[in-house]
Parts: sequence; C-alpha cells; structure tokens
Amino acid sequence: MYSKIRARAMRGLLALLYSLATEAVDMLAVYYGQGENQQRLRSFCESQSIEYIIIGFVTQFQNTGLAPPYQATNYVYNCPYLPRDIEYCQNLGKRILISIGGGVNVENSYYLSNEEEARKAVDDIWRAFGPPDKTWGHPRPFGNAVVNGFDLDLETGASLGQDGAVYAYFAQKLRDKFANSTETFLLTAAPQCIYPDASLSQTLTNVALDFIFVQFYNNPGCHPSNFLRGNANAQRDNFERWNSIAAKNKHGNCKWFLGLLSSPSSNEYVSQVDVGAILGYIQPKSHFGGIMLWEATSASRDIGDNGLDYIDNCKRNLREGIQRVTGTILGFVSTTRPTESTPKTTTTTKTTKITITKTSTIIVTSTKINGKFQCISSSVVTAALPPGQTHLYVASNCNKWYYLNAEDSCTDITSKLDGSVSVEQLEEWNEAAREGCLNAWPDTWFCVGVSQVSSNTLPSIVSSTPPFGTVFLRPPSATQTNVASNCNLWHLVQNGENCKSLAAGAGGGVTTQDVIEWNPAVGVNCGNLWLGYYACIGSN
Repeated sequence: MYSKIRARAMRGLLALLYSLATEAVDMLAVYYGQGENQQRLRSFCESQSIEYIIIGFVTQFQNTGLAPPYQATNYVYNCPYLPRDIEYCQNLGKRILISIGGGVNVENSYYLSNEEEARKAVDDIWRAFGPPDKTWGHPRPFGNAVVNGFDLDLETGASLGQDGAVYAYFAQKLRDKFANSTETFLLTAAPQCIYPDASLSQTLTNVALDFIFVQFYNNPGCHPSNFLRGNANAQRDNFERWNSIAAKNKHGNCKWFLGLLSSPSSNEYVSQVDVGAILGYIQPKSHFGGIMLWEATSASRDIGDNGLDYIDNCKRNLREGIQRVTGTILGFVSTTRPTESTPKTTTTTKTTKITITKTSTIIVTSTKINGKFQCISSSVVTAALPPGQTHLYVASNCNKWYYLNAEDSCTDITSKLDGSVSVEQLEEWNEAAREGCLNAWPDTWFCVGVSQVSSNTLPSIVSSTPPFGTVFLRPPSATQTNVASNCNLWHLVQNGENCKSLAAGAGGGVTTQDVIEWNPAVGVNCGNLWLGYYACIGSN
C-alpha cells in the first residue's frame, strides 16, 4: 500500500515538474511608448528575452471628447515608422498589444457610463487597431498593421460605470469581436495589486482573459519585496490571491504576471536578487506566467554588474527558476548587446521593367525568399515628375526616382544603386532622408538623381523648414474622408493647427471656409481635424 501511494505521489510530482518545464512560466512582457527618448519599437523586438510588447496608451473614448480614439502615445500619430516596426516585430514572432487607459492625471479623462457608450467604444477600438475595415472612415493609427491583442489598464472612471460593470461589458464585447475574425487575438488586463481593483474586479471575474499583468507597484501594501522584508504573510496571501483569481478566470488557462517597476531611481524598484528570491516562491504556482515590466526604455538602460540590462536579467532569473525547480536546463541568450544573425533562406531573383511613359521606366528587382517574392529595389529613370506620392520635400530638378521599401535605410538605397549616389546627396535632395531615412514613409518615391540645371533657375530646395503644402500627382493615402476630388495642394496637419491656420499658410486668398469645404469630414466648425493626416488646402 505504501509503495502504491509513494508511486502515485512520485507520478504527481513528475507531472508537476514536467508541466513547469514545458508550459511557459518564463514569459516576459514590457510596456512601450512612454519612455524618455525611447528607441524605435523594433529595437526591443530584437531582444530574445521579450515575448510581448504592450503599446500604451489609448486614453479617451468618443464620449470624452475624442472621435475617433487615435491619440494614444506620442508614437501613435505622425510617426510613419511605427506601422512598419509592428509588422517587423510580428515577423520576429513578437506579439504586439495596444493598451487602453493608463494612469492619466485627469480624473475621468476616460470612462464608460453605460452599455451604449461601451459598444461604440468597442467598435472604434476594433476598427482602428484590429483587422482593416474598408467601411471605417476614421484614422487607423498603425495603418494596415494589426495588433495581436488588447490590454485593459483601466484606472479611472469606475464610479461612472457601476463600479466597473460597464468596463466588464466593454471587455466582453471586445472579446466577442475575436470570434468573428480569422486571426487570433489576446485580451489582457493590468489591475493594481490591491484587490478588489476598483475598475477591473468585475472584468477579472466575468470575462475570459489570457493574461493578468498585476501592477505590484504604486501600492506599498502589496509591494513584492514585502515578501522578503516586511509583512511576509500578507504578501504571501496576496500572491496566492492573484494565483486564485487567474485560476478561476473564465478563460480556463489564464496566467498572471509579476508586474515590476524597472526604474532604479524609484523606491519601488526591485533588485534582481529580490526578483530571484520572489520567483522561488511564485514561479511554481499553477497559473503563474512570467514578468511584466514598466517600462521598456528604463529597463533597457538599467545595466547590472554582469553587463546585462534589467530585461535580460529578469529573463535569466525566470529561466534559472525553472532549472531550480525541475532540473531542466533552459538556454539563455543575452540580447543587451544584440548581434545580427542571418536565417537560412532560399532565394530566387527576378528583374522586371515597367514602362510608364515614353521617357519613364521603372526597373524593379525582387527576390523570392522562402517562396514569397519581396521587392528589393526599384527606380524610375528619366522622369521629370514623380510617378507617385513623394515625401514632403524633394529637389525640384529631380529626374530619377527610387521606390522606398519598408525596410530601406539611406545606406540600403546607396548600396542598391551601386554607390552612384551618396547619403549626403540623398539628404540634399530629400528632406525625409535626414537622420538616416528613419522618418521616411514606405511606398513613396525618393529622389536619387537630378538634372544638370543651373541652380540659379531652381527654387531653394534645402531648408530646415519644409514649404507649407505639398503637391501630389495622386491624393496621399493618409487623408480624411470625402476630400475634394480636385485638390492639388496638401498639408500634413501638425499639433496646434486648425482650419484658420491652414488657410493662412496656404495663402493665395484661401479662406477658412474653403478649407472646411474641401475637407468636409472636419465638420462645420473644424472640430474634427486629424493630426498626422493630410488636409486639402488648394484645389483646381
């Protein structure tokens, strides 16, 4: 009898060890978008330590004055490379989420007071960041890039929504959208560590969540280091509660994350020694998933004595925790100093000539990579006018054009043109080429050659301030709906501008009413002028 009990217990222990070794309990998620002088999104995606990146935040719904909800982080609008970076990250296997809410300073800057407002908010969020919908007439901040999920960091306005009941309704309606899509999406929540969370407790109980990113900061009563120095019993109970909440969630396999503040200058900071000790207790818990960090930029700049940043050190602690419990050795690769590696691919190259006019020919070179053709280089020769949309400011005597691909840098362009053009020349002929082409838009035409015309006959083409208004042969892609079909002058709307300032900048007798008539979607009082989108400021 004893041997049978012992054998049964041993089988149970082995099953637990196997599940710990095979099920993901070493995941790492970071918030991105609020860091000071932060690097591009893609730089964090190149880290092998990170699985999930959460962009924050969408801070308003229609009912609080934003229509539609696109002004999220400083990177959401008027930043042409974020959509490219999202797709780049997804190709590396990273999951990108958009976070709704955040700890904003103004009380009730976002809230949902009834189910009708919640339904409208869900439709806005889904159509702005989910799969593209041709009937959607409002901005898509990330272009055609589609996020992998939605994070609910709702920290305000609960009292206007029946103590979070409307937020739970909002979350469920958002989850319902997933069922009608062919793609897989995540729904996550980021509650405070004190329970019940005023805004999200009903969501945690009644809505299926993939992950719960528990914020173990900003609340000294449940700071994780209390487990080591302080009221250890209370903190142990807090950890157990969150494991129980995840276990009881309607998802069935919900995971909770240890959310840490990664700024070493804060008294909320948790050292890696403490992280390892805390993981020793919580990592074997049945529904533990990993670590969440606020936020990516500060974590990447916190370099430990071992030369690894806070991100890599957290991943190493997670991996070593599994090894301690199971004896299974998991590899760890530091990406604090990332190195490039070349994946094994099969390639086939083809070149195509496309004649546009008698004096304009596109030469397109594409490479078939693992069965899929990708555009590698293209140029237009002897063309006095660009064959399509250009960036804001190019040389007026340009006669050779290059079609910019999503991954092109200035050095890539010069290399593909066999060194016939220098980076300095690109910067002279293209305003967007400055700063290494980081601010250039994909799918636009770059000037890569000019005619030999006396500079005395040319307008000034090198200026620190681009001219007000741009002429496109075809309407630019980022415009509001129903813009005048005969528009021939466009302006990229900047922060603080309105229809009156656009009319003044256009000059030539253009009035505020003209701008409103050419851009009817702005409304009769110009109250719906979209930042980062082109407005018509002149017509034939």
